[in-house]
Amino acid sequence: MVLAAMVVTGCVTVGPDYVKPDAQAPYAWHGPLKGGLAPGDSDMAAWWTTLNDPELSSLIDRALAGSLDLKKARARVREARAQKGATKEEMRGRL
Repeated sequence: MVLAAMVVTGCVTVGPDYVKPDAQAPYAWHGPLKGGLAPGDSDMAAWWTTLNDPELSSLIDRALAGSLDLKKARARVREARAQKGATKEEMRGRL
């Protein structure tokens, strides 16, 4: 009963006269872009290259080179599950 009264009171408090507050972001968040950039000019495929960090670039290059595609990953999961099943059967035979 108390919960129902709280819900009704909450709805009445906000009511139909609710006005969304005007929230302004600081100017630094939406100021002019530097270095000849324009809004929408971005190549997110290699964003880390703008940091000029050879170690980071090396890590990402190695990660991309070692990345498996989805078919290979699925095949490895199936293989691991099959090996797990074979190991269980082998262990049962020994007991």
